Amino acid sequence: MHQTTLNILRTRQKNMHIPYEAIANKSGLGIATVKRFFSGGNSSISTLEKIAAVLMCDIHITTKRSE
Repeated sequence: MHQTTLNILRTRQKNMHIPYEAIANKSGLGIATVKRFFSGGNSSISTLEKIAAVLMCDIHITTKRSE
């Protein structure tokens, strides 16, 4: 995952004061999965989408511009 995306979601989580346990409960993910995600571990797109939804964020994928 792109580091900027992770940083945005980390900041959002902190600003909203939502603990990892609440994210896990609201997303249907395990607490270990949420902690692994926020520590920068390997995560699926599905995990990213679920966590982003809890944090009220949209995920957009765009093509890279070739140089």
